This record gives sequence, C-alpha cells and structure tokens, in this order.
Amino acid sequence: MSCDINVENAKVNSAQSALQAAQASYMQCLPVAQRPAAALNSVASQDAIYRQEAEQLAFMTNFLSKQKSITSNTGGNLTTLTDLANDTSVQLNKEIDDIKAVIRKEKRIFIDSDAQRSPAVGGLYFTLVPDNQILIAFMTCMCAFLLVISLLILFNMIPIMYFEGLTYINRIVTIAGLWAFALIGTYIGLYSFT
Repeated sequence: MSCDINVENAKVNSAQSALQAAQASYMQCLPVAQRPAAALNSVASQDAIYRQEAEQLAFMTNFLSKQKSITSNTGGNLTTLTDLANDTSVQLNKEIDDIKAVIRKEKRIFIDSDAQRSPAVGGLYFTLVPDNQILIAFMTCMCAFLLVISLLILFNMIPIMYFEGLTYINRIVTIAGLWAFALIGTYIGLYSFT
C-alpha cells in the first residue's frame, strides 16, 4: 500500500488549522471569566510533560555536578564514581520505598472504606460512614440529655427556686430557648471545628 506524503501532509496541516480555528471560536464563545481557566486546561498536558522533563533534567544536572566535583577533586578515581552511583541508587531506592509505602497506605484506606458496600442503612444515607456514626451518636446523646432536662423543667421536678417559680408558659419558653441555644451552639461548634 503506497501513500502520497504530500497529500498526507496537507491533511495534517488542514486538520491542525481546523483545530486551531475551533479552539479560537470556542474561546470567543466562553464568558470572559472562564477563559483563563480554559486556556490553562488546554495547555495542562503539555505543562505536565515540561515539568517532568524539567525534573529529569534537574536530577541529571545534580548527578553530573556531583560527578564533576568528585572527579575534579580526586582525579577521576573509579571508586569515587562507584560510590556516587551507589549513593544515587540508595537515594532512588529510598524514594521508591516511600512511594510504595504511600501506595500501600492509600490502598488500605480505600479497601477499609469498603467502596463496594453502600453507606446507606434503611434508606438513611451515609449512616455506615464512621465519621457520620460518631456524629449520629453525639446528636442522639445530646438530644436525649436535652429531652430529660426539658421534661424535668416541664414537670417542675428541678428543686431550684428559679425553676419552681416559673409558670407553665415560661417553662415552655425556657425549654424552647434551651433547645434553640443547644442546636445553634452545636451547629456553630461543628461548623467551626470540622
């Protein structure tokens, strides 16, 4: 099968110019506020490649500068070059072990989260998530405490002169204020500390 290089080159050039025209048209259609983000997205893959190449060049530059300083100081001794290679190998092995440890940790976290099992119980979503279970336990205990205190105030069973002197309406207002204060305080506390 033979092909004409000039025809294929013309097709590539035509496709590239069509792509550039489509990208320019797309950028014109975007709102002005979204254009910088779209421009950064369009060059993200090329930027990642350049960053990787820069890291490789920095590593090679570091390696070669160490090699040069060792050879200039010792006259190019083979054992010093071997030591340099061993040091670099040890450093790379340590970095590989660190990366493997991070991968194992993240894999363990993912497996422990049991992504295949639904976190819903009886239609209540996210009740099997450990953080939510602690929050549910806290809210249950707090509401039970408030309920007991409210009932004690309502039935005038608190032997404090202030509560004994309250009328029925004042008791209800006190209970409502207690619940409102507790709920708002809890919301502010959870929002501030989580």
